[in-house]
Amino acid sequence: MEVPLFLSFYGGLLCWIVIYGGFKHRSKALSNPAGNVSLDELTVLVPLRNEAKNLPKILDCLRCSRVKPVRWIFINDHSDDESKAVFDRHAAGLPVEWLSLPDGLQGKKEALRFGMSFVSTQWVLTMDADVTFKSTYFSQIQELPEADLWILPAVLVGESPLNQWQEVDLHMMNAINVGLYGVCRPVICSGANLLFQLEVYRQVDDWDAHKNISSGDDIFTLRAFRRAKRDVRLISEPSLAVFSPTTRGLWGFMNQRLRWIGKTTQVKDHFATFLGVLQSLFSLAFVGIVAKLWTEHELEYMLVLLVVKAFLEWAVFAPYFLRYKRLGPWFMLPIVQWLAPLYHGLLWALIPVVKPRWKGRRVFR
Repeated sequence: MEVPLFLSFYGGLLCWIVIYGGFKHRSKALSNPAGNVSLDELTVLVPLRNEAKNLPKILDCLRCSRVKPVRWIFINDHSDDESKAVFDRHAAGLPVEWLSLPDGLQGKKEALRFGMSFVSTQWVLTMDADVTFKSTYFSQIQELPEADLWILPAVLVGESPLNQWQEVDLHMMNAINVGLYGVCRPVICSGANLLFQLEVYRQVDDWDAHKNISSGDDIFTLRAFRRAKRDVRLISEPSLAVFSPTTRGLWGFMNQRLRWIGKTTQVKDHFATFLGVLQSLFSLAFVGIVAKLWTEHELEYMLVLLVVKAFLEWAVFAPYFLRYKRLGPWFMLPIVQWLAPLYHGLLWALIPVVKPRWKGRRVFR
């Protein structure tokens, strides 16, 4: 009895959010156009620290772009590698500038705020220095209708098949976030691809409420716009995506996820908390049912649960994974989901004892 009951509730909720919400999100995002984003009024801000390896890639993407924004500012957060020399070699002929964060300021949030003080355009687009994008990316940006904040897709990509397992949980989270926007509102965004109107940002900014937290420029921006009831939109289109590499190794992966959890819990979004509790309940129910069937030697029912759950998740998340051509991670999805309770338990066990780091610095939560 518990197997069909679990699959019915779990499958029904997934289908409603991911399938129905995902289908609905595009029409919601593109509704009521009052004008379009102008590249003549767009400045791109890229905070960076020790990105000598990645700078040539992002600059080459800009060079290959069919159209370009009017201004592009890189904000150097006290890099101690060859970032500046690499930038100088690859930036010739591009509409790019280099700023250095003054002594006494550090971190991505401070870098972005410092960069914004030099912006005079209507629009700001924030990016990470390790992203790449298609040559048509900015052509698609200027087709977007005006909104106060645009959440654009940031896609994690494993540089080798051995790293593709790191993509799975984020792709699932993003697919759910797209669906949540379709039926209600989004709960996460990425500063690697976030577009907003600068004047509105300055009106809603609540910097004093989170300036002591070193991570979370993106999620706190979303919170500020949401609390002010501004026009927040989300679109999931490959042509508007930026692509970022996964971390290397298990510890790099866990450290990254701990940073993400830390900043998300600081936002105190009750809707997101409710969803997290609901997800935990489903995980506990799944583990409990599997354990019960195992101890009662009802292995055929346990196999039915595992197989049906796997095919259900394959089917529900297929549109998102395949839209971004992430076939390998899509095949890995059931295995990652079977192991998810262990993974989530390990993360929560590490939170009190591990202090995550970013670019050699401790992240304050």
